[in-house]
Amino acid sequence: MLLTLQSDLQTVRSDRWRYTCWFEFSPQTVSVEENKIIGRELYDHKHDDGNVQHDVENVNVACAAPNAAVVAEHHKQVLGYIKLFPQ
Repeated sequence: MLLTLQSDLQTVRSDRWRYTCWFEFSPQTVSVEENKIIGRELYDHKHDDGNVQHDVENVNVACAAPNAAVVAEHHKQVLGYIKLFPQ
């Protein structure tokens, strides 16, 4: 059995955070299904010194309760981008 999941990701970066949201993608409408979220990633770059060996993106903190407001704000920006630039 072969299972293929159509998905699309959108990422936004602020001074401190990088947020990525994975959405289902509809090949019929050729668009992101905004209400069908597959996964989210949030990485804290507070201590990012620009060194490529730095481990700032090893811990996904999207599900951590203290970051709920950060996720909500960045998700709002992602949805705004999707509406500005529909696929």
